[in-house]
Amino acid sequence: MTEFTYDPVYITVFASVTFGYLFYWFLSKSTLLRNALSQKFSQRGVDLWQPVIQRILGLVFLGVLPVIAMVIFTDISMVELGINSKVGIETIKYTSLLAALIIPLSFLGARSDDNLAQYPQIRLKEWTKGIFFMEYFTWALYLLGYEVLFRGILLFGSLHFMTPEVAIGLNACIYAIVHIPKGVGESFGAIVLGIVLSYLTLLTGSVWIAFLVHIIMAWSNSFFSFRFQKEMKFIQ
Repeated sequence: MTEFTYDPVYITVFASVTFGYLFYWFLSKSTLLRNALSQKFSQRGVDLWQPVIQRILGLVFLGVLPVIAMVIFTDISMVELGINSKVGIETIKYTSLLAALIIPLSFLGARSDDNLAQYPQIRLKEWTKGIFFMEYFTWALYLLGYEVLFRGILLFGSLHFMTPEVAIGLNACIYAIVHIPKGVGESFGAIVLGIVLSYLTLLTGSVWIAFLVHIIMAWSNSFFSFRFQKEMKFIQ
């Protein structure tokens, strides 16, 4: 029988990913919290709780608090977690290549009924420049926290107690599971995307390529979905 030894990195990575995501998920689904804030976060009768507040909760519980926990309870720095200034030519090259693939696919997939039932997540019929800014900016906040958790803490943290191949496999597995609420297509697609983003993250040494690719996916799908929504329009 293998003797258990206390490893602060293992414990902190496990706790950060597990409890960070659980707190984010259940707070974002909290009826009590939603009812308390819904009147403050609504516009023209449309509840902005899910697309706006849920994304801010994601930044806090998926990104900010787990990073603080890693810095406090381990010897791993933010730089080692991929939160660094490594935005070199490889990041630009691979991001551009993936963007050339992602944007046409977003255009083709955005018009499907399943996609239009979910996106854009802000369901206002009349959009202003301010609403567009809110949509894209809060997506960026959420995805920053999301990628810091998955491609930062989980992936780079896992390298301290498993091989890169196993870390990538674990990352893709968990990444697919958390996409289950999004449906079959996104769940199975997350397996491939999780492997690709994890590999490129390790290759470039930072979370920024995963963050940029995810931003391109979210923004392009949101934009094209808005264009294909028959009842939505832009007003000055």
